[in-house]
Amino acid sequence: MLGTQLSMFGEEPEYFNRKRTWTATKHRIMLRYIQSFCYKLGGSNTYLNYVDGFAGKGKYDEGIGIENFVGESKFWLKYKDKNIFSDTDGSPLISLKLAKIFLDEQRANLRCFFAEKDKKRNQEL
Repeated sequence: MLGTQLSMFGEEPEYFNRKRTWTATKHRIMLRYIQSFCYKLGGSNTYLNYVDGFAGKGKYDEGIGIENFVGESKFWLKYKDKNIFSDTDGSPLISLKLAKIFLDEQRANLRCFFAEKDKKRNQEL
């Protein structure tokens, strides 16, 4: 069976329909890492780049893990009333929302670059 691809998701992955716990964990790490990165290395005239090589379509139909994390974080508490993040956000939306926050604060110019191999998901992105 040369050329057969095995997938743990079956023939057509439904990965982007529902965010899994490991992805929610990755997104919480992203929030902390990008925030720390921009605060330590940023400045109003500094460009910082974020590259997402497996961006997917940018959002999920069902999500978990970001709203509670943001709501319980001391740092993100100052943004709580703005309802910035949603549990359905994927890494592209999270990084773009962070870029807007840090640009508005003149903290850093975070430039976001996305790539997605799947043409359909790339167009949705």
